[in-house]
Amino acid sequence: MEQRGVRILAGTETPYPYCVPGFALREELALLAEAGLSPAAALRTATWNPAEFLHVSRDYGSLEPGKAADLVVLDANPLIAIANTTRIQAVMRRGHLIEAAALRSMLDGVRAEVGKNAATTGR
Repeated sequence: MEQRGVRILAGTETPYPYCVPGFALREELALLAEAGLSPAAALRTATWNPAEFLHVSRDYGSLEPGKAADLVVLDANPLIAIANTTRIQAVMRRGHLIEAAALRSMLDGVRAEVGKNAATTGR
C-alpha cells in the first residue's frame, strides 16, 4: 500500500483498553517495519502523515522554525533500526524538556499506581 502512495497513519494512540500510549506506538512502529515499511516510512505514519491528514502540517509533523516542537530525543538512530525508538533520552513537550531521569520517575509513579489499583481490584 505504501509503495502505491497510500498514506498510512499510526493508530494505537487512540483510547483502547490495554493500549498504553507511547508503548503501544513503539510496538506499532515495529510491526509496520516488520510488515515491510522502511523505518523512515514507519516514522512518517506517526508524524508527517497524520499532520497532513488532519490539515495541521503548517504547525506539526516536522521540525521547522515556527512549528510546535514536541519531540522525543533518542540515543540511537531509528532510521537504522526502528527498535531504537525505545532508547529515549528526553522528551520536549510544549517547550519543556523532560530528561531521562524524570521520565523514569514518572514511569515508576505509574507503575506504583497500577500496582495499588491491581491490589485493590484483585487483578
